[in-house]
Parts: sequence; structure tokens; C-alpha cells
Amino acid sequence: MQKKASRTEYREAPCGRFWGALPTAAAILCACALFSSCRSSLKIEVRADAASFSYSAQAGAAFLETISAISGNSASAADGAAPLFDAKEIQALFQEAGFVNVAVDARSDGGAAAAFRHGALEKSGIDISGWFPENQRNALEEAGLLRRKSRNPPSEAPDATLSVTAETLRGLYSALPGKLQSYLDLFMAPTFSGEAMSDEEYLDLIATVYGSALADEISAAEISLSLVSPRGRQVVTVPLLRLLNFTEPVELSV
Repeated sequence: MQKKASRTEYREAPCGRFWGALPTAAAILCACALFSSCRSSLKIEVRADAASFSYSAQAGAAFLETISAISGNSASAADGAAPLFDAKEIQALFQEAGFVNVAVDARSDGGAAAAFRHGALEKSGIDISGWFPENQRNALEEAGLLRRKSRNPPSEAPDATLSVTAETLRGLYSALPGKLQSYLDLFMAPTFSGEAMSDEEYLDLIATVYGSALADEISAAEISLSLVSPRGRQVVTVPLLRLLNFTEPVELSV
């Protein structure tokens, strides 16, 4: 019986044929930035007639190295390389998902290769914020991920509940614009594909396609979830892997 390769052995696995099927490296840039960052946070604040969100993510070394290779920029590339994130494209995608007044601050230091070469990890990341008025369609509420209490008639229910389950995450996937769905597809996440596999099997799959360094980075990544209303605040930090290969619900209420 052939010995199963370790993630270290997967590190140098070729992936050119896989990338040939993708539209552009920009898709990988956006997907990695939004969904596989080393440190990320999502804050949702609910008010009387509207709610806002803010998302922040910082790129890790493996992410930058992977994107540098995919985009064709070597570590010796000039500082004038293409920006790491396309702020206008990301803004348009979030507006299409039902959010208004979307602001995107894409932090990069001269492109993926330059950021990696200079070790500019603190400068390579993304901040996204926006609003979703009451009674206006948006992806979070359409998916059931966020529930706001009705003000008519008055209710003693919590102002809002953030319910993260396999069903609401799949609902979010369905409610997103097609391009954001295609970005999520790059991660082959069992939560969205419905395929049953262990965390180790999933990380081995990521390592096969993207390299073991990025798999290890995803394994160690965490996301902070915050829900805020006039009544108070709840915060929880969960492993990113728990969301990509969903195992246990997370619920916040304020």
C-alpha cells in the first residue's frame, strides 16, 4: 500500500493545470483576502432603522507567497507590480450583495511580490465596511445568518441574532453574487460543497492544490465575530477551519 503523502510532501505539488481553468489571478486574490487571512474580524452593529458591518483581514506570508507565484510576479519583481487587491471590484461585489455606502480600504505595498519581499505583512490586508437599511434585501439576512427583531409590534426579543450554522452559511453562499460564489469555490470548502471529509482530509486537499504553507495558515487562522446593539455586545473567536468544514453552530444575541 502506498504511503499517504504528508502536507510537507505536498508542498511542491504542481498546480498549473488547475490554475489554467481559472479566469484570472484576481479571483484568487479576492478569495484569499476575504476568506483565508491569518487574522480577520467581522463586526455587525444593529441600530433602530439600519445595521452596519465592518470586516478586516490581514494577509499572511503563505498567502502573499502563493499569490506572488500565481500572478507570475517573482520575489524580485519591481515595486510597480499590480495592486494586491482590486478595491473597486470588491466594492461593486458587496453592493451587488445588497449593501450600501460600501467602503474598501485595500492595503498593499506595491503588489504581492513586493509585499512578500519586503515583509510588509502589516501593510497587506483589507478593510470593508457598509450599511444595510431595514427592509432592504441583503445577503446576510436573506441567508438567515442575521435576524433583526421586528419593531412593529414591539417585542422583547433580542435586537439581533447572528446564527452561524451549516444551513445559514450555505444560504449565504446562495445569496451572494455569482462572482463571489466562484471565489468561495476556490477553497473547495465542504461547508459549501456538501462533501463529507475530516479536517485533515480537507487540509490535505488544500495542500495538494495550493501548497502546505497555505494549508497550515488556514489551519491556524481565526476569525473574530462581534454583534453589537444598544443593549450590549457579544464577541466570539472561532477557527476559520470550523467555518470552512462546519462542525458546530455559533450563535450570538444582543
